[in-house]
Amino acid sequence: MADLKRNEINRLVHPVVEGKEVDWGYALDYVSRLISATDKKRIAHIEYDGNQGLLTWYFPARLWNLLGTISTDYSICSTEGHEGIKAHYGSSLGSSPEDFLKANSFVMWGSETPFSFIHGWKLIKDKFKIAIDIRESEAVKRSDVSFIIKPSSDPYLAIGVIKEIM
Repeated sequence: MADLKRNEINRLVHPVVEGKEVDWGYALDYVSRLISATDKKRIAHIEYDGNQGLLTWYFPARLWNLLGTISTDYSICSTEGHEGIKAHYGSSLGSSPEDFLKANSFVMWGSETPFSFIHGWKLIKDKFKIAIDIRESEAVKRSDVSFIIKPSSDPYLAIGVIKEIM
């Protein structure tokens, strides 16, 4: 129930095509025409953590398979990210709970940590927290310092942080 209340605020209830609200018939026709006119090898079926139920994960894959589109390993960064971290650190395992107990502060970047990492949140709730997000999330509300940034601007912030650290 909490998810329904939390997500209701900015939820789209009607399709939007080219910045204009349209009816469902128009939107479905628009998408159908777009898919029909596009080389199927230029369409990638990508999904990740939000769709892990049997119906929501496997059922849509049937459509993309029928259309002959390309697929990934269900992410565009997970495998690649693990390989990059492993190349640098020797392993892609994350921090252990013991590491959390030793740390003085935490940065949450685009993470709804109080809900998506409940056990970790319990370990960090009394520590200094910085949250970076594109909206006023629960993590932002519960942090000591927060930054609301424009969508898609976080790569620039990341580069700035890296330059400052180095």
